[in-house]
Order: sequence, then structure tokens, then C-alpha cells
Amino acid sequence: MPGPPPGRPRQNPLGRAGRQHHLSGAAHEMPLRKQRSSTMNDYNPDECSKKLKDGGFIPPCDDISQQLPLHCDNYGELVHETCKRHKDIGPYYPIQMTACVLRDEHDQILEYRYIDDPHMFQKCQELHNQTKQDWEPYLCFCCCACLAYGTPVETPMGARAIESVRTGDQVLAAAPNGASGDLSWKPAEVTFSGGAEGGTSQNMVYLGYGRTGPDQDLICSTDQVLMVDGGKLVRAGQLHHGDQLVDKDGNPVTIHTIAIGAYTGGVHHIGTATVDDLAAEHLVIVGGVVGGDYYMQLNYDSLPNGYRVDDAEERPQLWSADYTSRAGEPHPLNMIFEAPGGAKGTTPRSATGQFTAYSREPSRPEGISADLLTPAQAADVLANGHQINMSNPIPHYVAENIFKLLGGFHPDIDFYLDWADPTPNVYALSQYGRKIVIVTGGLARLKEIGYHGLIMAIAHGVERFSGQKPLDADGFSVTGLADYLAFAVDGQSIWWHPPEATVCPPVAYKDMSALFGLITPANSHADPDDPLDRPSVQCRLDCVGAGVAGASLPECAGGSPKIKVSLEDAVAQDAKTLVLTTNLLVTKDSAADTSHYVLTPPAPVHRAHRDSDSMPYHIHLAADLVPGHEYRIKIRDLVADGDHAGVDPDHDTRPFTVPT
Repeated sequence: MPGPPPGRPRQNPLGRAGRQHHLSGAAHEMPLRKQRSSTMNDYNPDECSKKLKDGGFIPPCDDISQQLPLHCDNYGELVHETCKRHKDIGPYYPIQMTACVLRDEHDQILEYRYIDDPHMFQKCQELHNQTKQDWEPYLCFCCCACLAYGTPVETPMGARAIESVRTGDQVLAAAPNGASGDLSWKPAEVTFSGGAEGGTSQNMVYLGYGRTGPDQDLICSTDQVLMVDGGKLVRAGQLHHGDQLVDKDGNPVTIHTIAIGAYTGGVHHIGTATVDDLAAEHLVIVGGVVGGDYYMQLNYDSLPNGYRVDDAEERPQLWSADYTSRAGEPHPLNMIFEAPGGAKGTTPRSATGQFTAYSREPSRPEGISADLLTPAQAADVLANGHQINMSNPIPHYVAENIFKLLGGFHPDIDFYLDWADPTPNVYALSQYGRKIVIVTGGLARLKEIGYHGLIMAIAHGVERFSGQKPLDADGFSVTGLADYLAFAVDGQSIWWHPPEATVCPPVAYKDMSALFGLITPANSHADPDDPLDRPSVQCRLDCVGAGVAGASLPECAGGSPKIKVSLEDAVAQDAKTLVLTTNLLVTKDSAADTSHYVLTPPAPVHRAHRDSDSMPYHIHLAADLVPGHEYRIKIRDLVADGDHAGVDPDHDTRPFTVPT
């Protein structure tokens, strides 16, 4: 992702003195496992399954069989190479794969087979034909793993930059024992060392700590394991104000600053001791404090309770609403780190990069913009909706995928994901001659809106630039029109061929309905001072529905008024027969309903029928009328064939005189 677009609030990076360190790793929750291959060294299949399900990529492949790996092991090198394209987002990128599965009479999967063959679908059909059993192709999702690099670590010969530590080198390590003051440090062989240069890592934790002030810093993933005073271990994303870290000698070290944000720079991780034994030497010294190595990070949930903090299961994650209520707000922070001096591979050095903390304040674009939701509506959606955890990178992948999809149709528009903004919204704005659509992380992480609906929500921002009238005061197409065009133009461009053309638009409509359903009644009405750009929620649903159906733009969004049924003439042929003439052909059922005709003075209408399908359009009424008297006839609730809007109240009545 590029940096913040023009017009977005920018924080002023501040130079920071002192030594800064950084570790890396994705979020992991898993039973103790051995790594299967070199491609699995930075990968946790259980965490992959969790993130896939939370992100809506269902079913994960492990729902078919525990033997079918969630890491895409069966894919060749060409597919694995594509993972590198996503290294700036995180380590868990959803990949679709196909297995051949056997179902029972209850539609449950009994067995799966992965067929590594270009003719996989034909082979699965052959299996079905040969066995006379219900074998069929089945799509599921696995993960493609990739990471970045960085950090210094203590060795028997002194501190070294972590990226210089290789497999077979030695670092100082200790075994966990649940007590901070009784750690036995000794040389331990590094059995895993991996990472990559550069890139931006989201959801990183910044810690500023020291005995008298924040004279040291550590940047790590939310799942990095750290020791707190008392010897217990906790994940960095669960550290609270008041927690103290532990130095090499077991002394408490006060945390002065906690923040979560994005880090641009190198990251790295190492593992020591044997993978199978968590009681072995998996504690290392990073940035002057005690933390777990990569294997401990992977298997933190498998540690005995005596090693973990007592409330490990209940501690909320940084950035969650529960964290704020229980642990206080993380500190706002933005800084650039410089790394002067120091030969690579010989001495520890501060990283070169930038850490930008997330803020809970909505970062609404500066200047003029057009929004998917009003501020009050966005606040409703935030309060009433449910968010995928910020540490799950899959919504990030989904948004980036949609940007590429829509960008192919709209190369003149720049798309940006403001991942840190928790308020669900889409903004369209123009800056420096460029059209910009900004999507907040709060919308991308919203569980109530699926992939198809998110496409249309972002397309709403695109269609604000359509130039089609009516326009708002700032030159953007009005809200309802943008909703309509998102489905009528972008939806048809994306889903133009069966089966997508018949399946996807209704799913997107359902998603948008769910999004609008989170808005409270108080904020669902049209703004009487600006009904076109601030229409009612019902008007917006009508616009979306019209866009799906290819119908006319609703009048509430600036569409042309629909033609209404008018009564053009009324002629009494005699005291028993009255002939009406209408401007439109009404339906037979509507014309036959005698309650649709009211005579003044009152007189009964016994029967009614439509005359013909050609102009002039006549309706014949059988009534009891008095010869020589004057009457007025009023029509109501007549329905015309086609897309029309009822009876015109200004032209629903005609006088007539009954002949003698």
C-alpha cells in the first residue's frame, strides 16, 4: 500500500533517541506441532483456520480432514511464489484449492483425496463412476505463508543483530520455570532463523520501557511472548498498563508506553532448542528483556498454566473495546527510527523504519468528500455491528483484492485502505487532480457485510465520480444515484456472465441490506433540507434494488417521476352504463375491483371491466344512476401495467351528467 493519500490527516513523525528493537511473527494458537517442511517454518495451521473462518473464507480445508493441510503444501512453487506479493500485509493469504470428497447419505464428508493432476475434475468423476459412490469436487481454502524481518539478541559473545544469527549459531537461552528471578542462562543452538527485508507489517506492538523512563523500545507482533514480573509469560498484545517486563537478571522493568500500529521496516525471528519440548530453553533476551523464541510463540497456548499469566484466557487484545474498558487506552504514538553506524552482522543496531500508532478517532478526510454513510449512521454501524479482530489480516487481503478488481475498470481512481480507522465508511474525494476512494478498516472488518456487499460499498465511492446528475453541491453524484450505479454499472461489469450474473447481485443486495439494518431508526430518515444527498435508508434500498433489477432510478434519488394513472374522461351512456377513459392501460384485476370507483352523490357500482388493450383505454362500469342528474366519479388504487406509480391525485376525478 502507498502512504497516506493527499488530504488525509498526517501525524508528524518525531525523531526518537535510544535503542529500538523489533521482532516478528503472526498470531498463533495451536497444539504443539512439528514443522513439516521449510515452507512451514513461519506458519501456524490452527491460526490459519481461525483467521479463514473469521474472515468468511469457509470452509477451511481442515474442515474436510485434519490430514489436509491448511498450509497450501500441495501447491507448486509457482503458486508459492505469488505469496511474496502479499508480504506487506501479513502471513495468512487465502488460497482456494480443490479436493475430491466422498459424502454419505447425510451429505457429510467421509473421505477426501487431493489429486495432483491437471485433469483433477475428470479424475474425480472417474472415481465417482468406478466406485458408484458420491465422489465430487469440493472447494476449500488454505493459507499461503510469508513474513518480513528484523531484531538484536543476546549471545554468549555479546549482543548481535538478529538478522545476522544463522541456524547453528548460539544465543543465550533459558528454560521457563514460572519464576523471573531464577532463570539459568546458557548457550543454546539456533535451530531456526528466518525473515525478509523491508515491507510494512500491520498490527505491531510498540513498547517503551525502562527502570526510570522509556530509554529502550521494542516493536513486535501481538503474539510475541514476553515475561512479566513474577516469571509468568504473556503475549505482547495482551500487555496492560501496570505490567512490568523482566530483564536478564530477573529485575522488573516498567512499561511506560504501549501502542499498536503499523511498522515499516525489517523484521525477523529465531527458534532455539527442540521443537517438541516447551520446557527446554525457549526464552531469549531481546532488547534487554526476556521473551520467548519463535517456537514458544507458536505453542504459547500449549504451555502449562503455571508458565502463563493467570488470566491468559481472559485478557483482552489491544485495540478491542474490552481492552479499553479494562486496561485503558493505548498511547498515541508516531515516530521514525534511524540507524546510524554499526557494521551489519557484528553489532546490534536500531532499525530503520517508521512506526505509526493506530488512533480510535475517525480520520475523516480533510476538505471536501462524499461519504457512504453520514457520521451519525457510521457511528450506528460501529456500535451495532461486529468487527473481525484487527490482528486478522484477511479483511486487508479482501479490500486489496477489491481495489485491484475495481481498479481494472477505473484506472483513473486511486484506492486506499485506512486500516486504523475503526469507523465503517467509504470516502470519495479529489486531491491534486486525482480521484481517491478511501475505505476504512472499520468497514473492511465489519462482519455483517460480505465480500460482494463490500465490493458494492466501495463501488459506491467510485460512482460518486460518475458525473451523472443529479449532483450535490460539491459536484459528486448524489448518494442514492451512486448506490444505483454501483449495482447497475459496476455490478453488471463485474458479474456480467452466468452464473455470477444471477447469483452475486442478490448476495450483494443482502449484504447492503444488512449494513443499512445496523442504522438506528433515528438516523434512517431523509434530511428534509437535502433529501437527494441524504436520503432515507428505504430510498437507498430502493436504489440498490432498482440497480439490481435494471429498473429506473427511483424518484427519491433524483429519477424522473413515474407516470401515474389519470382519469381523462367520464361519459354516462345511460342510467346503467358509465364509460371511463384513462391515460394508461390498467390491469384487468385492478379494473374489475368495484371498490376502486367512488360516485358522488353515492350510487352503487355493480360491475367493472377493462375494455381493450389498445388506446383509448376504456373501463366500463355498471351502476344505478338517476337520469338527468349530475355526478362526480373518483378513481383510486388502480394499478397500471408496467412500472408506474398508482393514481395521480391531481387527476383522479371527473364530472358527468346522466342523459334523460
